[in-house]
Formats: sequence, structure tokens, C-alpha cells
Amino acid sequence: MTIILETWLFETLLILCMLALIFASSVLLSKWLRKKEKEPRKKLENIVAFGLTLLAGTVYFALHEQWISTAYHGDIIISEKTARVVEHKSVRYVSNERPIHLLELYTYGFPYKLSIENEQTISIKIDDYHSFYKEVHDSTFHADNGMFDFQAYVVQELGPTITEVFMRSEKGQELDGDSVLSDLKEALPFYEFELY
Repeated sequence: MTIILETWLFETLLILCMLALIFASSVLLSKWLRKKEKEPRKKLENIVAFGLTLLAGTVYFALHEQWISTAYHGDIIISEKTARVVEHKSVRYVSNERPIHLLELYTYGFPYKLSIENEQTISIKIDDYHSFYKEVHDSTFHADNGMFDFQAYVVQELGPTITEVFMRSEKGQELDGDSVLSDLKEALPFYEFELY
């Protein structure tokens, strides 16, 4: 499950939850200290309150560092069942699925320059997000924070296949853009290609 909320709403809910936990633990600790000692010492209660505050701050920042990620307008968050485009200026998200966070830049297509004689440039765009997720969610291009290095993925994984298709199409005949694009779609079905 992936929870995506606007930044202000997410932060407000997180802070309210933290305050509720601090309040509840403060009340419980206060009662426990009073039961333990017949005469409550104010100094001990102050030390406990300061410790709770430090613990709450540490937990807040640890949550942000380890489990909470940020996405911006136009980015795509892809999980096994859903692919959501971020429609707000910025959002925070938490997930137990390890989603792929794809930057908005790559939703328009990634230009890949072929290293062959005529130096063609091809635009590569993801067509089927769910199939893409299944193919790459465990790859080394998917960082622990959810970010996906699409540029390195294209160069290292898709590049050789694209070059091979172009080399086959070029042998002994005039380069036909439509046939090359259909061959690419057949070889790499989760992507959309455009020559320019």
C-alpha cells in the first residue's frame, strides 16, 4: 500500500500523531512515577519530559530519513498495482511496496543517441508502467529511496538491444523508420519509441 498526501497535510498529520504519542506516554510515565514513589520529584519528571522530547524529535527525523519520500509535480510513483502521477506541487509518500519513483523529465521520453554511422537519436518513453515495474523493481537501478535511474537503465540495459535492432535494419537496405520502430516495439514491448 502506498499513501500519497500533499506535503502540508502529511506533515500536519505526522506532527499531530507525534504529539498524541508524546502526550499519552507523558501521562503514562507520570502515573508510573507517582506509583513508584509516594512523593513525586519535580526534577525527575522534568528529566523524563526532556527525554521524551528528544525521543520524539529523533523518531520524527528518523521517519523522514528512512520511510518517507518526496515527489514533485509530474513525477510518477509506480507500484505493483498502481501508477500515480503527482498532481500537486509536492507530496510525501510512504509505502510498504517499494515503489519506483520516476521523475517527470522521463515521462516525456528520454533521448538516446545511437552510436552507429548515421547517429540517429531515438526517444524512449514508458508505455506500460505495470509491466515496467515487474521487470525492473528489483534491479540495481532502483535505489533504496525509490528513485529510479532511468538514464543509466536506458544506456546499460535498453541501449544494446536498440543498437542491435538498428544494425539489423540497416544491413543491405535503406533505413525505414516505421519498420525499425515496429521492430523495437516487438523487442521491447513496454516502451514507446520515436525517431528524430
